[in-house]
Amino acid sequence: MDKNNLEFLRQDFHIHATAYRNRDPQMNIKQIIEKCSKRGIRFAGIMEHLDDNHPVATIMKIKAEFAKIGLPRNIIPLFGCEASA
Repeated sequence: MDKNNLEFLRQDFHIHATAYRNRDPQMNIKQIIEKCSKRGIRFAGIMEHLDDNHPVATIMKIKAEFAKIGLPRNIIPLFGCEASA
């Protein structure tokens, strides 16, 4: 099979950083990036919900963490939120 056809397997655009709402301490930005690197993920969409139960302060914590850590060159992280209806 052509390797280009499998490139989508190296992309995950829906990773919740639940450490910032005290659910899973392993799901912080640093650990998520490390796991993605080990698994060969090139594009990592890291987010959290944005609604009444998940305040914007949670999103801002994630954004601050992105600014603090050094990112590996083999991963392109994407930061965002999941706007719940």
